[in-house]
Amino acid sequence: MGEHDAKTPVRRLWKMGKRRKTLKPQGKVPAGVRGLTKSLGGELASERAQKWDAEESRNVASWVSRSPAWAISAALHIVAGVILMNVVYFTQHQRLGQVFRMTLRAAAPGGAHQGEQDNGINGKDNEDSKPKGPDKKEDEVATVPDPKSITPALPEPGATATPVPLKVVAGEVTGKDGPGGIYAGRGGAGRGEMLRQFGGDGQSEQAVVDGLEWLAKHQGKNGSWDPARFDDACPRGDGCGGDDKGEQMYAGATTALAVLAFLGAGYSHMDDHLRPQDQGGPVTHQYTATIKKALAWLCREQNEKTGEIDPEGDRNMYVHGIASLAVIEAYSMTKDPGLKPHAQRAVIHIVNSQQDSGGWNYTPENLSRSDTSIASWMVMSLRSARAAGLAVPKRTWDRARFFLSKVTDYQTGNVGYCIQGQSRVTRGCNCMVAIGMATRAYLAMPDDQQISEKFVQTILASVPRYDQVPGACPNWGGLQNRKGSTHWSLYYTYYATLALFHHGGKAWEEWNQKMRAVTLPAQRKDGHAKGSWDPVVWDGAWGGRVYTTAFNVMNLEVYYRYLPCYQVGAEFGLQKLVTDAEWDQVVADARRGKFGDVQGTADDGADTRSPKGGEAEKPPTPRAERSPEELVKDLQSDDMMTRRNAAKELSSRHETGALDALIQAARVEKTSLRPVLVEYLGAFGDSDKALDFLVEMLENAEDRIQSAALTGLRRATGETSIGKDARGWRTWLQQQRDEKAR
Repeated sequence: MGEHDAKTPVRRLWKMGKRRKTLKPQGKVPAGVRGLTKSLGGELASERAQKWDAEESRNVASWVSRSPAWAISAALHIVAGVILMNVVYFTQHQRLGQVFRMTLRAAAPGGAHQGEQDNGINGKDNEDSKPKGPDKKEDEVATVPDPKSITPALPEPGATATPVPLKVVAGEVTGKDGPGGIYAGRGGAGRGEMLRQFGGDGQSEQAVVDGLEWLAKHQGKNGSWDPARFDDACPRGDGCGGDDKGEQMYAGATTALAVLAFLGAGYSHMDDHLRPQDQGGPVTHQYTATIKKALAWLCREQNEKTGEIDPEGDRNMYVHGIASLAVIEAYSMTKDPGLKPHAQRAVIHIVNSQQDSGGWNYTPENLSRSDTSIASWMVMSLRSARAAGLAVPKRTWDRARFFLSKVTDYQTGNVGYCIQGQSRVTRGCNCMVAIGMATRAYLAMPDDQQISEKFVQTILASVPRYDQVPGACPNWGGLQNRKGSTHWSLYYTYYATLALFHHGGKAWEEWNQKMRAVTLPAQRKDGHAKGSWDPVVWDGAWGGRVYTTAFNVMNLEVYYRYLPCYQVGAEFGLQKLVTDAEWDQVVADARRGKFGDVQGTADDGADTRSPKGGEAEKPPTPRAERSPEELVKDLQSDDMMTRRNAAKELSSRHETGALDALIQAARVEKTSLRPVLVEYLGAFGDSDKALDFLVEMLENAEDRIQSAALTGLRRATGETSIGKDARGWRTWLQQQRDEKAR
């Protein structure tokens, strides 16, 4: 990521220290969001008012005076009974999470019938499946009490109830059920209920509607959102801006972010979760073709053998992680069989690219470096894969937990930027704390109150802003040499919003108000740019207007995009993890083009943190070790991934007996795997034979081979002052050998 010119005038839409009025729920509720109405004069703005004469419904005194005494008495007794029953019921459930769970049942996620919250993903039972027994009759649905009549439980100490800006009417739930599982809030009454519960309103929803409309208008003809070419769709004389373009190399990421924004609002490429289905005609919506074209483009850009999704082919794990999340979520929401192979292959690449220390790096090669920011996208993809019923190995999940535990300083609450090798943690800033906190939630890592408070304090002390001020962040993106210890970017706002939403309570309410205060006013209200956000933030340079618009839309979808991890349960509808043997079968089947259902048998393990809350334990063993002879044999396999995995394991285990075979494999490899095999030899820094081969590769005509050899040499020796000069390396190595011989 680049930095803005220091002389560029700062465009501040919200300044630190300046008091603002608290945002009030406002704005007309956009069409298509069922079960969400504004409160008007103490009465519901509901279609049910048509059942009575308009004049009589406004004249309550006249209605009462003409009603028989027995009817009034009966009504009062019924109301009192309902209140008493709810008080008794809810006083046994003190946790806010239980209130949220019961409220969901009153206003069913995705428009499901009451008492039938979700029958699992693709009809499979989970902990929130409907009760066993006969289905309810259709005429029983209307008897469910309105959510407004439910008496909430007392909140936990230190928590406050979110203000209720909108009312949700169970009787208004009609049409097809929305998506289930962790996406239950994305459609139907579930969306309206979560907006009411967590602080959204018609104003934020209208911003989402406008943002999605802008994205749809600026999609490329091939289905992608090229950050450098999106303005091709702008009419002459009404462009969206000349300095708002990003870099073309990130088209895979910006396309995926746009898809995630549509999916977050409940739109998929297959059907419409947002309108009644009794109107006849095809089950489509205005964005069906938009999303379908984008997913088709992402799938076309996937490497069928490795599973990597990166249109530029530079093995950028940032791009793969974001693109994988989009494809996996689309499959999870729809169970489109055409997406399943792409989603599972994406997971396979994530698993194969995991570093020894449990995280992920910029590229898939095992360089013993794990990056907190990159790891977050991989963990979100793996969690979504579990929600989709895809196979995820337990060892990968456990090692990711180890990494997050290792990178967390439990004394200060800081989350490191990365781990170099097995133990050296580089310090991070408030952005890394937000990323780490959100990722820990997705991994269901239990945190005690003390460490959670430290996370929250760091985030709340770094209030969101939407301008060009980047601040500082140790070791990250050219910000390490700036003064201060606080970083601001849209990327930070996104992760802080996710982290505090899953945390809940007063912290979430405070952050939500401030996030809205900087996000809503910044949206463009004019011209062809209407609905988008200017990329004035520090990180807007690489993704441009598409990047900022997609991220801001997702920030305003946070109320219903995912069910809260801790309040509902981290295992909400998630597939069991698979064992090593089960995973090997999944990979073998994928090579043959088979992608059947996999029922995992491995439960989630406990947190890898030690009981004292300090140092993490040793990372889980990657897998049952195969013999060196078997791995050497795999180096000659016809399958490129088999050759790659064998070389990776031999180098990570430092099997010196296999060194000749590894050198030969790197010498004869004809595919794009060759630089990877060359780089792996850097693990044999104590071998003159390996070092001499790497120096020889510096004289190769291909730049990528030279770069791989240089990386290997630096890894093996720790010497960084010598470039690609083969003669210089030979001289330096000879000096080292002479000194050792003395």
